[in-house]
Amino acid sequence: MSSEPTSHSPVIPWTAQQCALLDALLDEILPPVGDLPAGSTLGLLTFLAARAVDTNGFAAIMDLGLHAAAKMLTERGASDLRALPEPERLAFVQALEAGEPRFFSSFARQSYMGYYTHPTIPPRFGLPDRPPQPLGHTVQANMDLDVLLAPVRLRGKLYRDA
Repeated sequence: MSSEPTSHSPVIPWTAQQCALLDALLDEILPPVGDLPAGSTLGLLTFLAARAVDTNGFAAIMDLGLHAAAKMLTERGASDLRALPEPERLAFVQALEAGEPRFFSSFARQSYMGYYTHPTIPPRFGLPDRPPQPLGHTVQANMDLDVLLAPVRLRGKLYRDA
């Protein structure tokens, strides 16, 4: 999957500099771990561009967040997040999350969805390379559901009665 448009993918609405910033942010929240690739290597900008088209308000949130992030970089004397040393990149991401929580949470949520639904990622967890719905995933007969549900049950009731 690449970020270049095809007949089925949206045009990337961001400038080259904004795309570089988004790729750098992707690599900070989805770094390579073991055999899992970094977020920027999967063409997630195409996924995010599609969400900007079909998710109400996401395009505006992205635009505001990207402008704020660019301003924060300029204030740090940098034009590229990857040019900052690793501790400063982490501090930048933390400051962005604190200063632009709506952008950061929306960007992170959409990025995680794009990453974990990318056809190359689920098989690394032993899952098929297709969306979980409408077919679902097979639950092994020997799975101890009580063990799997114990942490959920320990949280207690997190809903209200209707």
